Amino acid sequence: MRNLTVSSHVIADLQDQFIPSGLPDSVSCCLDPINDNLFVVDANNIYLICKNEMGFEVLKKTGINDNTEAKPVGIQYWSDNETLYCAYDNGDLIKVSPNEPFDHQVAAHIDGGIECIQLSPDQEILVLVTKNHQVYTMISSLQVMSEADLTAEEFGDKQFVTVGWGKKETQFHGSEGKAAAVAKALIIGKTDKDTKKSSITWRGDGTLFAVSFFHEEVDVRLFKIFNREGVLQYTSELTHRLEEFIAWKPSGNYIAATQRLEDKYVVGLLEKNGLKHREFTLPFSPTEVDVKSLLWSPDSEILVVECKSLLADSSCSQYLQLWTVNNYHWYLKQSIGFSEDDPLIYYTWSSAPRARKRLITMTKLKCMIYSFRWTINHSRGMSDTDKSVVGVIDGDKLLVTGFRVGIVPPPMSHKSVEVDCAINECIFAYSCHNDSDTDSWIDSNSFFLLLQNNKLALCLFIRDEFPLEYQYIRSYKIEWDEEAAPLELKIEELNYSLHHFLWLKENTMLCSLSHGDHCYLCVLDLINVHKDQDDGRIIIREALMMHEHIQHIVASPGDMNDTAYLVVGNQVLKYIHGEGAVPTEIIIPESCDQVEVVEIEKRHVIVMLGCTNRLYVDGTEVANNINSICIHSDFLLLTTLQHALVCVAMNADGFSKLSMSNLSLKSWGTGQTEHTTGGLSMRRLERTSSLIMAIPGDSRAILQMKRGNLETIQPRPLNLHIIKSHLSCLNYFTAFDIMRKQRINLNLIYDHNPRMFVENTEKFIDEIKNPCWLNLFISELHEEDVTETLYSSCYTDQENESRKSEDIPEEGKVEKICQLLRCIMEKKSETRNLIQPILTCLVKNKHTPGLEAALRKIKEFKSKEGTNSSRQSAEEALKYLLYLVDVDVLYDIALGMYDLELAKFVASKSFKDPKEYLPYLNGLANLEENYRKFKIDKDLKRYESALDNIAKRLDKFDECINLICNYDLFAKAIKLFPKDGKEYKEIARIYAENLMRNKRYREAGLMFQRSGELERALQVHKTAGSWQDAIIVATKMKMNPGELNVLYQDLVTQLREEKKFREAAEICLTYLNHVEEAVSLLSEGKEWRDALRIAHSFKRLDLIETHVQPGSHEHAIEIYFRINKNKEDFLKHKRRLMIVRKEKAKKQALMIEALEEERGNVGRDFSDFLSETSSVAGSAASGSSRSSRCSGRSYRSGKNRRKHERKVLDIKEGSAYEDLGLIRALHVIIANTYLQREEVHAVNRVLLQFFFDELAEKLQNALKDLLGLIEKSKHEIWVKVADDDNDPNKLQSCLLEAKFTYPPEAGSSQWSLDLFPHSRNLT
Repeated sequence: MRNLTVSSHVIADLQDQFIPSGLPDSVSCCLDPINDNLFVVDANNIYLICKNEMGFEVLKKTGINDNTEAKPVGIQYWSDNETLYCAYDNGDLIKVSPNEPFDHQVAAHIDGGIECIQLSPDQEILVLVTKNHQVYTMISSLQVMSEADLTAEEFGDKQFVTVGWGKKETQFHGSEGKAAAVAKALIIGKTDKDTKKSSITWRGDGTLFAVSFFHEEVDVRLFKIFNREGVLQYTSELTHRLEEFIAWKPSGNYIAATQRLEDKYVVGLLEKNGLKHREFTLPFSPTEVDVKSLLWSPDSEILVVECKSLLADSSCSQYLQLWTVNNYHWYLKQSIGFSEDDPLIYYTWSSAPRARKRLITMTKLKCMIYSFRWTINHSRGMSDTDKSVVGVIDGDKLLVTGFRVGIVPPPMSHKSVEVDCAINECIFAYSCHNDSDTDSWIDSNSFFLLLQNNKLALCLFIRDEFPLEYQYIRSYKIEWDEEAAPLELKIEELNYSLHHFLWLKENTMLCSLSHGDHCYLCVLDLINVHKDQDDGRIIIREALMMHEHIQHIVASPGDMNDTAYLVVGNQVLKYIHGEGAVPTEIIIPESCDQVEVVEIEKRHVIVMLGCTNRLYVDGTEVANNINSICIHSDFLLLTTLQHALVCVAMNADGFSKLSMSNLSLKSWGTGQTEHTTGGLSMRRLERTSSLIMAIPGDSRAILQMKRGNLETIQPRPLNLHIIKSHLSCLNYFTAFDIMRKQRINLNLIYDHNPRMFVENTEKFIDEIKNPCWLNLFISELHEEDVTETLYSSCYTDQENESRKSEDIPEEGKVEKICQLLRCIMEKKSETRNLIQPILTCLVKNKHTPGLEAALRKIKEFKSKEGTNSSRQSAEEALKYLLYLVDVDVLYDIALGMYDLELAKFVASKSFKDPKEYLPYLNGLANLEENYRKFKIDKDLKRYESALDNIAKRLDKFDECINLICNYDLFAKAIKLFPKDGKEYKEIARIYAENLMRNKRYREAGLMFQRSGELERALQVHKTAGSWQDAIIVATKMKMNPGELNVLYQDLVTQLREEKKFREAAEICLTYLNHVEEAVSLLSEGKEWRDALRIAHSFKRLDLIETHVQPGSHEHAIEIYFRINKNKEDFLKHKRRLMIVRKEKAKKQALMIEALEEERGNVGRDFSDFLSETSSVAGSAASGSSRSSRCSGRSYRSGKNRRKHERKVLDIKEGSAYEDLGLIRALHVIIANTYLQREEVHAVNRVLLQFFFDELAEKLQNALKDLLGLIEKSKHEIWVKVADDDNDPNKLQSCLLEAKFTYPPEAGSSQWSLDLFPHSRNLT
């Protein structure tokens, strides 16, 4: 779908550059592949044509050949050694220096004369063909590598080996019959106009070259294939009417050669073995035109055919045709004509760096450089009347396809518009804003065609014709306004000098004009150009000179038909009709293949795609991997080199996201086809996809693959934009239809604007006539707001803020919508069949109340059956409901409603056996109501409801007890019966026994109290250790004092055994009045201050001397020794840990050194290898990594894990994990030391009561010393390591509990006393 257009056109007049009479007819030319300098040699002169900053310059040297009768047959420039070789037909090969003063000498002389020469593409091999058909292959020093005879009969090294297959005699010949098997086609191996000259062509990679020659002995033309060493590989088969011109496609696929057949002229594409692969026909007969040469572009995309007319009345005696192929169809894209007065002498493609499609031509009087680029000519309208027409140039035909109408794969089209001359450019009309106006003579689908003869052909679109229809009006010659044209341009012929046409407004066009080193912006007036006018003219009214060559002329969007933008050199100019062109501040860093102007917030933004795949917005680069762009009415579409489609909203927010996003990220790999990057939607595409166009106001985008086929996609952002527009306009049916087809989440109908949907719910139901669509909408509802999740990238911040202001329904979004829809649909159910959507609303959340309501609705319709008011069928409603809910669930719900008739109706639609459910339902019908409900609830496993019903039948109390016990319903049961009833007490007793079995003694004692069994309650409280409850129950039992004393003694003994000394002392003091025993118990429990208090309170100071004072003193000494023991163990373990770590580091260093010596590799790889294979302790003998050991077992209980740790983390010297065991032991010591602070504080306060100051001070200082040592040592024990997964120290977490991997927290405690002279404790 692409056309070839001129990007820039530079002309040099050779008459003004030391060649007054022009170049001679017989010359040879070549190009410097680095800087495009052109070398021209004739019989005795050499010319250098070069382009510099000041323009073109021509240097000339005469007398390079003493033999003036010799004619040049070829010239080649060897850029490696900067040498020019000129070959003459007399056999001289002259070596010339390419710089002034052009030193020259005869480098070699070939006997027999030279016919042609050609240098390899890699500038290493030179091939010469002599007049006696000898092929010489030389290197840069002109040393001959090989010599071959073209007339030799050998085939070559790649001689075919036949095994008898594929003979013509064995093939099927269809209707021709068996006679065709023996018939032999007449093959004429030459043409009447064969010049019998030879030609050479190289393959693009320089590994093979072909030589076309005329074999005079057999009177045929053949070509042979040689490798770069000059060894023959293939010889072509005899080809009918083969001509001398061949050109090898640089990509290496085929060799192009012309065949002048009897009735047509064709270009055959031959394989290297000489077999024809395919062909295409040239648009002229063999009697009209001679083909003079063929030439491929360096990228193999364009084939140039040089033609010479044989007709006397032809406007152009010579012309170049530029052909391209796509989808196996050859298109003629450009035709460049040359007059007989200034004939074409030479042409070639530039191979300079970044030259791309640059064609250099030289005539007798001029040197011209054309730069081509691909473009897509399509209509520019944005309304629905624009058919999104794309025009494809194919010679004298324009193939037009209206993509809004339908997709037609190329080379087919909706319409083929044929004119009387080859087409070079298609110019579509401006974006008409009155397309719907039937009185207008033009719309955006009409176009002009720039023809080879420099005329403009008008083709008008015929409305109301399907699919497309055009009327060719006539061709108009472009004329000059004599008063307005510059003097030097009045006599200038405009042949192939006008480019970049833009139909600006109804009667105005713009174009560029190249003249010498200057370029002009031409303003064309369309005078009486109308299908009803015969005197129409196109006149160049104004020509504005530009400072550089024009590359693009682009129309402005919107209603401004008087404005256009020009890319001139590296600057953007703004043209206003009637005011001229003014420069802007936008500078372009490189030449661009495509320029578009978009309107963002009433400001024009220039979007440019550079030739290096860089995307620029107002001259600022925003991406560097874009291969095509396209403007939609609301989006900018991009395709990336990573085969993704990017959709950018045409607003400030969208372009801001584009500038901040990295589009080069490859987002695929897991089956994902679409995702969001930086707020931009990206969609995966087929490889080599490029954008053709996006249909304005539609969601379709047209892509073309490299092989030529088309693909239509509908990107999600475009769909969502259209859906949003329809929803905002309350076009619910249209929006719903698009969403259903494109699989858009239907929650968007509500989430787009909840308040609007609530206000227009009735309109929504009225527009959606199909109940199935309503069912689909209700079924897809969920609580998630899709505008914040799935489609968040398609909503701006302002839209999100406006939605956040909406009140969020308390009952939930789904419930609110279902209630709203159901209320409206029930009102309309009399006139419309809406039972299915109503049922869907009821059962949407599958909640029991909704299912029950749905069944009641079905029962209601069943009761109305047979009446005229009933439009619904209960059978159909139930059948639909069974699609939504499982029949067994519905049956259980109906049965749970205690409606046996409804349950029977549902069961009849299921696969249940009537022999089973009918007796069951009939049996239930014969039961008393409460008992029937109990049976139903029990069968449905609704045990709490069953308990409610059976509790009403006291005569069935045994079944009630069984239900309570079987299903643990005690908590509910005790609420159903009166507290003074025997049923309540029985349930409480059973409940208490159940709690006893579960060892919940406190609750069991309480239940025994409620049941009246106080003795069992007392025993249970004693067992639970609840001495307060036991004394309360004993009081309720009215026990005598003796029994109470026995109870108190038993409680004291039990509490003492449980080491609850404070509670036991309280019983002794309160109920038994045993002061001595109370003080003894408190002393035994180390409760010194309470013991001291009670002794003073009861004036038993003797107990202080016997119990408190000696006990506290002994306790203090015990603590002191424990502190010292902890300090000793702490220092011992710490020193051992340091030693173990040093040994571990030493072993690791030795292993690294050994590995380095063994493998000769130093650095990180060995460290990683060691980390993965060595243990934390540095033991290399284990042979497995720590991670593998830890992952091999799992310890389910904490008890087993701790047992495993004690076993593995042994602190015995030399154990595998000694360092981890030492860390664990140190952690335990530190934690115990922190616990001793409160213990020391309590005992010191008692010691001071007895004036044991020295002991108290000694104890406090010992603990402070240990705490200080601990704080100083923490960072040595728990070393911080780098965050490396392969670090051995990180593997501690596999063997240690988490709490041991970091030091214990000291916490805050005011435990020390300030009475002793020591530094204040800060811990």
